[in-house]
Amino acid sequence: MKVKTELEKILGSNKVSDSPADLDLYAKDMSLMPTGLAEVVVWPDSTEEVSAVVKWCNENNVPVVPVSSRRHLYGSTIPKEGGVVIDMKN
Repeated sequence: MKVKTELEKILGSNKVSDSPADLDLYAKDMSLMPTGLAEVVVWPDSTEEVSAVVKWCNENNVPVVPVSSRRHLYGSTIPKEGGVVIDMKN
């Protein structure tokens, strides 16, 4: 199972990325916590899309890290266990 391929079926290929440049943007925050790398980042446009991604991740035991901005100070949005970053700023 490839996470990116499955999530592209849900959101479309333009809303899912596993490019190193995109993943690096979400690997750290403003804290001193160690970095972590997700498998993919997604940019859903609606609550229905967020729900579909979370449901798929739950069914497949894939960690989810929701991010509303990248201005966090406590390390809580760093993907410490891989998985999927859901950028919900849209």
